[in-house]
Amino acid sequence: MRTPAQLLAAHGIKLPSTEPGRHYTTCPRCSHKRSKAHQVAKVLGVTIKADGKVHFGCNHCGWTGPEKQSGNGHDREREDIEAAYDYIGFQKVRYRKGHEPRFRLRHLDKGGDWRWGSGGANTDVLYRRDEIEEAIANDRIILVVEGEKDVDNAWRIGMLATCNSGGASEPDKKPKWKREHSEQLRGADIVVIPDHDAAGYAHAEATCRLSVGIAKRVRKLVLAEHWPNIPKGGDVSDWLDAGHTREELDTLIEQAPDYAPGTTSEPGDDARVNGGQGPSLALPLTYFDDLSDNPAQKPWVTKNVLARGELSSWIAPPGKGKSSLLVEIAIHAAAPKDWRGYRVKQRTGVVIFAFERADLTKRRLVAHRRRDGLRDLPIAVTGKIINLLDPACADIMLATIREAEEHMRCEVGLIIVDTFAKGIAAGDGDEDKARDQNKVHANLRRLFDLGCNVHIAGVGHTGKDESRGERGSNARLADVDLQVQIGGDVIKTVNVTKANDQPEGVLTMFKLEPFDFEPDEDGDPFQVAIVSADIIPTGGQQGSKRQKPTDRQTLALRALAEVVLARGQDPPPSYQLPLGIKVVTLRDWEEELYRSNVLDRDGSNVRARFKELRESLASRFLIGMRDIWAWSAARPV
Repeated sequence: MRTPAQLLAAHGIKLPSTEPGRHYTTCPRCSHKRSKAHQVAKVLGVTIKADGKVHFGCNHCGWTGPEKQSGNGHDREREDIEAAYDYIGFQKVRYRKGHEPRFRLRHLDKGGDWRWGSGGANTDVLYRRDEIEEAIANDRIILVVEGEKDVDNAWRIGMLATCNSGGASEPDKKPKWKREHSEQLRGADIVVIPDHDAAGYAHAEATCRLSVGIAKRVRKLVLAEHWPNIPKGGDVSDWLDAGHTREELDTLIEQAPDYAPGTTSEPGDDARVNGGQGPSLALPLTYFDDLSDNPAQKPWVTKNVLARGELSSWIAPPGKGKSSLLVEIAIHAAAPKDWRGYRVKQRTGVVIFAFERADLTKRRLVAHRRRDGLRDLPIAVTGKIINLLDPACADIMLATIREAEEHMRCEVGLIIVDTFAKGIAAGDGDEDKARDQNKVHANLRRLFDLGCNVHIAGVGHTGKDESRGERGSNARLADVDLQVQIGGDVIKTVNVTKANDQPEGVLTMFKLEPFDFEPDEDGDPFQVAIVSADIIPTGGQQGSKRQKPTDRQTLALRALAEVVLARGQDPPPSYQLPLGIKVVTLRDWEEELYRSNVLDRDGSNVRARFKELRESLASRFLIGMRDIWAWSAARPV
């Protein structure tokens, strides 16, 4: 036979006591549907007899019980229910230990019967949401804990508390505490109390991190630092069961420090707990003997160019096409399609934070869509400027990325920040100051700590003297994983000036071309500059996956090298080729191919065979050609 507490829990009825007698409380079937003022009215009467029998009835909706059946559940299922917690629109039930699953959601259908699932209700609503809203209005301290049991125990001693319905997730998984939860605590003075295990500390960290800048004040109270004998998984309920008092908790809350990202320890298991004396202050270590002989390879967005978990800077004077080039890279990542000879293995979502001229970014995307016949690419653009000096910028960007992923149904792997200078200026910072540059990078790299597996490509400007690199403090160059500088007039050279573990040098070359939209209302041209579809081969594509040249191609490359050595000359200035490149005429190269018997002058279709040979070499980025000129773009073979 079920106890009164079990029977009431099975029907979602909460009482402060299950002693024999007459009790009154809110009705789980109708109270949440009434006006806010009447939702707290105690309209359900409950009679508990000395023999354990229970009867109840609501004087508002007429519901009486107990019923023999409840919704579509089975008697054994109801017997195992240990507690039930009312949220707005749904109820969460907790089963006894050993029952799988331990927690389930249910809702009332139109007929007043329980049905499993949330029934379409918003499961991001906080527990005891209405009471929390009142507490915030009254400037009360609110505890944020991990579970409903802890919340209710806190309220029983006069402390105000809440939690999310999903609880905690494991440290290596996406947090279940979301920005939507933090928004419900806007303006609140919160104290986050983690459970004493890896999941609990990770959950508390996510709660604090996402609440900074939303809540009026955020503190974290780690009970393990004040309770030497705390059990693994220990929480507020265990603290109270161990004989600790409300007064002790008040004192600890007063002493709890304000949350500062990156300064708190997060013990993951007993081995990391300082002999049971609370969280260890030691940083995590990887020892030499534990290093794998086969380290993980980089997760590339664009192979040998952009890697997830890294930060790059793309710099040039204004008008040199850096933003246009990154739009082209974004399109190839999203397509997916190899970019200028570099492998793009999988479809990747892209978010462009266009702090500077978002209208141009959108126009370029439309131009590519129309010119190249593109459809349904997972690319999103926002023109809202973010203060990159504010640590909360990473949380804002992460929330934006997650929203984009949900809409595009594709994981985002590349974000573009155009430009860094605008994000620094939004916080009244100075790009000439190393301190401000370092803050920006630290804030952006927090995205990686938050589990956002992306490459961050930032746009910057060079100074008046392009040879001196990026404008502002050189702290930026010191911290980025990759810096790319674009120069040239008609033909733009994309040059890697810093790469942590990749070769420096020419990455690619490109030119801009106008895309003409329909004339404006006055009949004047309306256009935007985008990267030309023409490929200008260079030696930079050596990082792409290539097959070994054929014997004929190898002989042709050697013939070209011989002609360059004998007759090479400087290229026309407008070509903007890398320093040291020499060019020869196609005619001189063709003659050398005949002389060295690579091609047979007397054979049929000889000119067609020369054209086929040079185009095959150009398509594999082994030579460059333009007008009447050719040059070697290959490394020695």
